[in-house]
Amino acid sequence: MSKRFLIILTILVLLLAVVGGLIFWFKWMAPAPTDPEEAPLGDLSGFPVSDPLTNPEPISTPDPSDPTTSPLPPGEDPTPTNPELLGLLTKLSPTSVAGATLLSGAVIYLEKGTGNLYRTTDGRDNQKLTENTLPEVSKVWWGKSKDKLHLIAQYLNPQKAVTTFRGTYSLKTATTSAPIDLVGGEIPNVSALGVALPPNQDQQISLLETPDGVSGVVTEFATGKVRTLFSSHFKNWSIAWPAPTVITLSPRAAAGSPSPLYFLNPNTSTLTRVLADQLGLTSLVNPTGTKLVYSRGLSDLRLYSVKDSATTLLTIATLPEKCVWASDAVTLYCAVPASPLSSQYPDTWWSGEVSFNDSFWQINTETGDAKIILASQTPALDGINLLLDEARGRLIFTDKLSGQLWALDLQ
Repeated sequence: MSKRFLIILTILVLLLAVVGGLIFWFKWMAPAPTDPEEAPLGDLSGFPVSDPLTNPEPISTPDPSDPTTSPLPPGEDPTPTNPELLGLLTKLSPTSVAGATLLSGAVIYLEKGTGNLYRTTDGRDNQKLTENTLPEVSKVWWGKSKDKLHLIAQYLNPQKAVTTFRGTYSLKTATTSAPIDLVGGEIPNVSALGVALPPNQDQQISLLETPDGVSGVVTEFATGKVRTLFSSHFKNWSIAWPAPTVITLSPRAAAGSPSPLYFLNPNTSTLTRVLADQLGLTSLVNPTGTKLVYSRGLSDLRLYSVKDSATTLLTIATLPEKCVWASDAVTLYCAVPASPLSSQYPDTWWSGEVSFNDSFWQINTETGDAKIILASQTPALDGINLLLDEARGRLIFTDKLSGQLWALDLQ
């Protein structure tokens, strides 16, 4: 064997060793790439984020005998055979509702099929308040002034056009036995879902369609005063009024479409961009306007501090509209989908192509502590339009699947 052959053979062996080592490194030793959508640190669409909260266990000291505090076993949900008998869940309406509000310890709701108002406290004393025909109301908002209850309802007319009705019910007649007519009429040119009311419910803002776009018009219930707050060439806004000095505006969310979030001050008309473009953005602002939770499609909720622009990840994955803030502006209650299907959220859930089976959670947004209040049920409950009845210690919500109104005992 010649010296030259030995040199060539040695070089080939070394090359094979180097190549084999590289293959081993890249396959087994190299760190996995970070998914930018799930990365907890770094730049979040131009906004700085803080270290995320350490995800807490759902329950710090679980009691297996207590269904309100027992953690969910892997792949299994404890299902009471009759939730109503456990005292946790109470059905408040026998039929579908379009919306509900709290009033003097009672729940007022609008029956979806007829448009009639009903009053109840525990689902056994449902009192019919009005005789009206508002067919298949899809959305209702509630206002209050002195001794009057105001409602704004939207439905499709026979020509399939969005119709907006505003009616007034005198609370002086709430104790009488005979139903009365709801006094009111149509408001023209209101955009679909283009209504919002502040926490004290004394006025409303409506997005009125114009030849050039939309105008945001504020109406005071007590005085009837009307003022135009802003005008926009863009029409497809989502609007809410979560805090006295905060109106939120964001392009209607769609899976895969980026949207920013703006705060509009109703007193000064100042418009501030709070969040840069986020894919499938939906959000929910607390009652003081200091914090908000938001989600990109259906993903872990992110808590954003308006004061210092810090973002932290919370421990649950849901849509913000399936949550409600407590009056302390810290505690958050949410309906959380169990094992949701992979889909284009929020679009497919809004359209009814996908539904959820929810558990219900309480989250302390200062500490990140979260605990389960009620495990997912059979049959399923898909919670929407959450209301917190703090005086009676219960969570009011509508089941999106049946349309019925429920109360969940929190005490």
